[in-house]
Amino acid sequence: MTPMQTIVAPTKNGAIAAGRTKDLGTLEMGKIADLLVLDASPLQDIRNIRGIRVLMRNGEVVNRNTLPDVRVLSRAPSAGAK
Repeated sequence: MTPMQTIVAPTKNGAIAAGRTKDLGTLEMGKIADLLVLDASPLQDIRNIRGIRVLMRNGEVVNRNTLPDVRVLSRAPSAGAK
């Protein structure tokens, strides 16, 4: 998959699969907009998705220091991974 396909799969395609394209999947006026602001473009290198500058949920900036430290649905990258 290309980096763009990797981003579109869980966002736009996820909304299509869930039948929720009216509310979710793309950034458009009137849609629900949870989003990440990244330090670098994931289109240049998909690993840049890990460099989160700002996380927003329901239009509010999330204080990431208050989030749990325990991974639930993912695992930490291996020591040699970039």
